[in-house]
Amino acid sequence: MDFYQELARIALLGTERTTFSDAMENQLAEMRIDEDLSAAQQVLEAAAFQAQYRKINFLSSLENITLPAASTMVSAPYLSTTSVGHLSQLLAKKLLPALPEFTSVMEAKNKVFPPEYLPKLLDLSSTNFELWNSIALGIGERGWWLIRQNPKWEKLSKQPYTRPQVSVYAVRKSMEFVYKLKKSLGSNPLLPNHEHRQQLRDAAFQVDLEKYDVLINDWYLSYQFSHNWTQDVEQFLRILAFRKAMVEELYS
Repeated sequence: MDFYQELARIALLGTERTTFSDAMENQLAEMRIDEDLSAAQQVLEAAAFQAQYRKINFLSSLENITLPAASTMVSAPYLSTTSVGHLSQLLAKKLLPALPEFTSVMEAKNKVFPPEYLPKLLDLSSTNFELWNSIALGIGERGWWLIRQNPKWEKLSKQPYTRPQVSVYAVRKSMEFVYKLKKSLGSNPLLPNHEHRQQLRDAAFQVDLEKYDVLINDWYLSYQFSHNWTQDVEQFLRILAFRKAMVEELYS
């Protein structure tokens, strides 16, 4: 029985129910523990000594561990404070469909996520490979280095990712629906059923921002006659405004 096990045995049984073995007494003497102390105090002193010894032994063993090479210096610019705020809003889920557009523009402008965001983004990606398609575009060399250090993230290095894109067809259909809805609101509004409302919400993330001025004009003149669409249209306009601000900040 080693010294630590012997200490544990005595502590469990109690010093009044057992005695020190010869080997234990020799060990206590080597530790220079005062033999005039009570048996219980000697056990406590020995336990404290042993804890320190194990800690020192553990730290010395670290000297033989080969640490990974440091990540390379990041030359790409980080997101601005404003763009980081946009990223936080995107990750809050309601605006998440705009994340592919965000990271695509990031990649085009050669920008990367700030280091402090990488662990959270890699955690999210490790359980959501669809999200990984967008996140992978902006992690930079530091992100790929982190992936190699954590077994939980390492599977991402083997997970193919594709640049998410909105099809030309989807953009065209969304634009057509928005124009159709806007035109109908002043006289014979489309029925505000679940399907139409979902189409408008999807369109908010798909329509071409180059048509922004056209898309936002004249809504208030039209939908004042169709209050059933008020909240949906206002949400559509808020999402458009967010996308515009988001993209402009990335390009700045």
